[in-house]
Amino acid sequence: MLKEGDIILATTRPYLGAFTVVSEKYANCVCSSGFALADKIKIPDIKKDFLLFYLKSPAGLRQMERRMTGGLYPAIVQEELEKILIPLPPLNVQQIIIQQVDEGRVKIAHEGEYSDRKSREIEAEMEALILGTKTINT
Repeated sequence: MLKEGDIILATTRPYLGAFTVVSEKYANCVCSSGFALADKIKIPDIKKDFLLFYLKSPAGLRQMERRMTGGLYPAIVQEELEKILIPLPPLNVQQIIIQQVDEGRVKIAHEGEYSDRKSREIEAEMEALILGTKTINT
């Protein structure tokens, strides 16, 4: 049974980083056998957001890739998953890392929105030029 705040990790193709923190919506649901539940982590000085960020980072994913087995259906077993080494900076450093990651994601989202808007504007202008509803000033 899942609890809010649990971390679940897809064990098939873990290099894709399909890991998440369980939200309240999925508390008390049953976890599929295609996922590992990170319930053996008994580290009081680790923030779950930091742990999740690290596991999805290139360093975390590389460790999983090295421990996967299978060619067509590469997966990692619980025993190998438990061998993943996780750096443990002080809590304040973890918080700074999480904050910087969050700020970076917000910035990327805003830049993506700007890019999408500019793309739509350019497409509309090109269409107007093609249809002759806008003229080119020469």
